[in-house]
Amino acid sequence: METETETGPRRGPAYETGAGSEPGNGTGPQREPQPEPQPRPHSGGGSVSGGAAADRCVRDRADGGLDDRADRVRDRTDRDLDDCVRVLAEVHQHDGYPVNWPGRPRAWLSPASLLAAWVVRLDGRTAGHAGLARSAPGDAAPVLWSARPGAGGDTTAVVNRLFVAPWARGHGIGTALMERVAAEARARGLHPVLDVLDSDTAAAALYERLGWQLLGRVERQWGPRRVTLRCYAAPGPTRRPSCDPPRLSPSR
Repeated sequence: METETETGPRRGPAYETGAGSEPGNGTGPQREPQPEPQPRPHSGGGSVSGGAAADRCVRDRADGGLDDRADRVRDRTDRDLDDCVRVLAEVHQHDGYPVNWPGRPRAWLSPASLLAAWVVRLDGRTAGHAGLARSAPGDAAPVLWSARPGAGGDTTAVVNRLFVAPWARGHGIGTALMERVAAEARARGLHPVLDVLDSDTAAAALYERLGWQLLGRVERQWGPRRVTLRCYAAPGPTRRPSCDPPRLSPSR
């Protein structure tokens, strides 16, 4: 699911990946409920560049389908933010994502670079969250993408703030969120990318199962830690075969 800077995650996921790595103290409303999870040592948390990170924080069903008990992915509203903060706190306690708990979690979920965000509910409870953001200085995946022939750094969008509640994993929520984020990026004429900690093999396995392509690995300094990130790009849109019969030229 995101990556993090020296001061905290930038825009990634607990299932985050190149979903963005941003400092944990972004901007936003001053008044907001903030759970106070106890800091815990982290041995490698999901990151999605700019935040979107994924890993053990987003284990899904083997068939990749969204569970019948889960609602469809929908646009996040301001009314969802308190529930999203609560889920993020659960993920932080369970998985150590984000590595550094942001001082203003509501603002962290809505960085200035955010283009759109979505949630999924399971059994009537908020269960997953994902965002899409413009690339920002320091994002690794957009840099690797822009180095490809014919590509440019301004043609990417970063998956960020991707996480799924520990109790809601295995229901296809992570996959559904990834597909929705990728579809939105393409609708905007942008190519979705993300990065994830190299140690998050579960997240990498999910991305690769969904057809995301490994662009390469880069190293980043997060405070006292030197970490290695895997950078991924979404596959190109799949062409579906037409169900219409071929048109025949009129006979003369």
